[in-house]
Formats: sequence, C-alpha cells, structure tokens
Amino acid sequence: MKSYEDMTVGIVKWPMSVIRIQGKNIPRIVQLADHILVCFGKGNREKCGGRIYA
Repeated sequence: MKSYEDMTVGIVKWPMSVIRIQGKNIPRIVQLADHILVCFGKGNREKCGGRIYA
C-alpha cells in the first residue's frame, strides 16, 4: 500500500491467519492494523486494493 511504505507486512506461518506488521512508528502500525481489520471485517476489497482474502 502506497500510504504505508514505511512498514513491512508479512504472513506468519501459524495454524491460523496471522499478519505481522513491522515498523518504527507504533501509532502508524496501529493505524495500518485497524485499516486491515476494517477492510477484512466488512469485505471491502475495493478500499483495500483488492488484496484482502478470507
């Protein structure tokens, strides 16, 4: 995502779906996590660039 280029996001190999977000700015990490949660929860793939899958 262009507005979060200062972060690293990856999928953790775990029995459940887990996303790891890394960055130096904790409020920005929380902001990105909230953005992902809102997109995933509402199924709003257009807002998330079509990259959220359940």
